[in-house]
Amino acid sequence: MVTPVGASLFTRKEEQNFDYDWKYVQTGICQLLDIAKRVYATGLCRDHASDIDTVKFAVIQQGQQLGLLIADMSTSRRDFAGKVISTTLYLEFNVSEKVAILNATATLLNPSNQEKQVFLDYAEDLFKNPLGPLKLIQLPKITVSPTAVARKKGLVFFPINERNRYAGYLTHLPDNFCFVSTGYVGPSQYQELVSVFKGGLLVLTLSEEVVKNVKSPLSWQRPTGWPVKKLAFGLIAAVLVLSVSYWVVQKNSTEQQQQLVQQLEKDLATEKNNSAKLATDILTKEQEKSVLQRDLEQQLEQIKKEKEAKIAELTRQIEQTGKEKDVEIANLKGEKTKSDERIKELEGKLASLGQQINGLEAENTALKGKLDQISQVASKENTAVNAPSTNVTVDTPKPVTSEKTQEHVHNPEVEELNQAVEEVNQAKTDLDNFLKGKTYNSSNQSTGRSVEDWLKTGDKNPTYFNKYCEDFSAKRQALQNAIEKNKRKLSSTPALPDNYCEEYQKKSPQKTKENMGHCAYTYKGCPNCQVKQVEVPFPKGTVCPFLFLK
Repeated sequence: MVTPVGASLFTRKEEQNFDYDWKYVQTGICQLLDIAKRVYATGLCRDHASDIDTVKFAVIQQGQQLGLLIADMSTSRRDFAGKVISTTLYLEFNVSEKVAILNATATLLNPSNQEKQVFLDYAEDLFKNPLGPLKLIQLPKITVSPTAVARKKGLVFFPINERNRYAGYLTHLPDNFCFVSTGYVGPSQYQELVSVFKGGLLVLTLSEEVVKNVKSPLSWQRPTGWPVKKLAFGLIAAVLVLSVSYWVVQKNSTEQQQQLVQQLEKDLATEKNNSAKLATDILTKEQEKSVLQRDLEQQLEQIKKEKEAKIAELTRQIEQTGKEKDVEIANLKGEKTKSDERIKELEGKLASLGQQINGLEAENTALKGKLDQISQVASKENTAVNAPSTNVTVDTPKPVTSEKTQEHVHNPEVEELNQAVEEVNQAKTDLDNFLKGKTYNSSNQSTGRSVEDWLKTGDKNPTYFNKYCEDFSAKRQALQNAIEKNKRKLSSTPALPDNYCEEYQKKSPQKTKENMGHCAYTYKGCPNCQVKQVEVPFPKGTVCPFLFLK
């Protein structure tokens, strides 16, 4: 495997207006390409050498470079008219690869075992990737023994099936030499090749004109010992024979010349007709070309105008869109600035409100402690009561907000939250104090148990059970109402105790004005609390529950 230092192709593309040219592929170092182009145009192309049933090629060695030219290989591609596209491959190597290249090229002289497919595949791959690096080429490995040939230079007629005799000579090609194996190339083309390549040149051709121009020299000797007379008669006879022969030859030559003239006249007339037809075809093609070019130019101009108009419209849309988006962005930035300022303001208010809530929670905790103290005082007083009560109502005074707190709280939201907390705490404290109170039996003796404990596990006799259930239900309902009213304002609410008097509520008679009475009782919850008189309804025929409280 060897890698060429340069490569070029003479081919065409499938599309119209991409005719045969060397411009499609040319890469690497191609010092001998100009000589190769002249050799192809003069001695290998189908215009001069015609198409033959073998590979036409040339090997050019000059200086340190070796060029290999393989002409008119048929490809699988077809042009716009459906004709098979041919390609001519030129590869240039360093002279150090001479032996491998010449051995591989020698196979092209054998029509029955040509290795041209290797070169055709390489050419097509090069056409598909003209800008890629040159790849290795897998050359056939053969060894050819030198053979004796008649002529080593000049224009030599040699049939295709006998050219393999020159394979050994090709593998030992002299330096600064050009070897050409082609089709029908005559002496005139050979002289042009000699002027192109200044070194040694050998051209194998199929033109029989080369054979006709080869003449063999005539040699003869005068016999000795003849008499002078015989010699004279012999000379006269020879002159007569020569004269007659000359006349016969001249006559035959004249007839041949006349026949040749007639044939040439026929050929000339035929060629003139062909020329006239070709001239007409050329004129027609030129007219078609002119019309086609004019139509294409008009289409191109129309496309340019449409493209310019489209570009102008898109440019206008871009500018307009940019302006509109700039205005929207500016508005959004202004809104964002206001939003950021509002966020800072709300964060400040939220921080201030949080501090106020923390202060209120601390005060509520203190107030709850005071309420617990009040509850303990109330429990002690309940213990000293001499008679049981059917309803226990303890008016716990509302916590008094300190003047210091009132001075700092001016926010309506904070005041509303404070009222909600105070309302729920008041109802919860009222219920807790009631459940912690002592209970008494029918003999007005203390049972030693709290109301809550007695309601859970005590005597379920309606006569005594009803003494506490009505008041428990009222206070539990008050706490439930306070929770329902303020649950949206509070983060957490106290849990309701179990409804111990659920069965009582189902069985108790409906309270009406006809079966309800009223009694009043003055209760002093604590030494510092205000004295209140509470009027509570109770069933007629029963004892006022507050008579058992002191």
